[in-house]
Amino acid sequence: MSKGDGGAAAALFQGMSEVTGVLTADLGGNVLEATPRPPELGAQQAASSAVALRELTSIGKALTLGPLELLLTHGPHAVSITALKRGAFLLATVDPSRGTAQVEQALKAWTPPAPTPAPAASPSPPVLHPTPPPIPAVPAAARPAAGPPPAQTAAFSGRLSVFALPDLLEFLRSGRRSGVLVCRSEAGSAALRFRDGLITGSRSTAALELGSVLVKARKIAPKDLETPPARQAAALGPEALGDMLVRAGLVDALTVQKELARHIERTVRTLIGWRDGQFAFDNHGTAAAATTSVPVALDCQAVLLNAFKELDESTRGPGSSTAL
Repeated sequence: MSKGDGGAAAALFQGMSEVTGVLTADLGGNVLEATPRPPELGAQQAASSAVALRELTSIGKALTLGPLELLLTHGPHAVSITALKRGAFLLATVDPSRGTAQVEQALKAWTPPAPTPAPAASPSPPVLHPTPPPIPAVPAAARPAAGPPPAQTAAFSGRLSVFALPDLLEFLRSGRRSGVLVCRSEAGSAALRFRDGLITGSRSTAALELGSVLVKARKIAPKDLETPPARQAAALGPEALGDMLVRAGLVDALTVQKELARHIERTVRTLIGWRDGQFAFDNHGTAAAATTSVPVALDCQAVLLNAFKELDESTRGPGSSTAL
């Protein structure tokens, strides 16, 4: 960072051009310092980071790993390093093309600011906790099946520009979370359903639905989707439709499972491309699906690995692989 940027926390990184931003907050999500972020962006990142750090601290205690002191997060467009001390944290955003050793040393030397005592002559003002953005509304066509539409019960929420999708998926996987992750941007809406950290379903306004995919692949006939049971099942989501088609003997379970897995992978690949937008995780939305003949449960790391591999191959184009 340049000389003169920010406050006391930013001063730790003076002369370190690899540091692009600094955020200091307490574990309640109250911003103490944000450089050079706008106030509203700093508040959103502080709220979402505080939730993640509290969860990771709880997981560490449950596994007897000791206190969380330093967290290094690698995203596709940025690297963040977070120091946690005495109920506060300092998050430094680093250029992913640069090293992090010097930044980590500076973070280890950081001392959280002491709480400001209340004036003796007057009562302390109430502490205002930043309200995370409300869970985005998702059209019925984009809601995961087997659960009500997401309501105002988000466990945590924020913006994809400050908490990238790969970080979100890894957090949900490592915490073995169950619920619904809903994302919305100018590009559309999408949702992923989780059970015990595994992805079990998806909906997206940008992806072809299961019925259309099966018709296009000539696995079923268009008329098979026009019956009342098929229409009713389709309204509940791709998993319900697939289950109905399998039970009716119109298609085999393995074919439906493969297509449902591909739908999840396409949805994740689409979400990776979103540079901005809202997200919210609702742990009351749908923790368990009804018994189905076509269960799907994908590991987040495997899905991300395949998505990045396909994105890399599409960027390089055919015939661009390097011979060994």
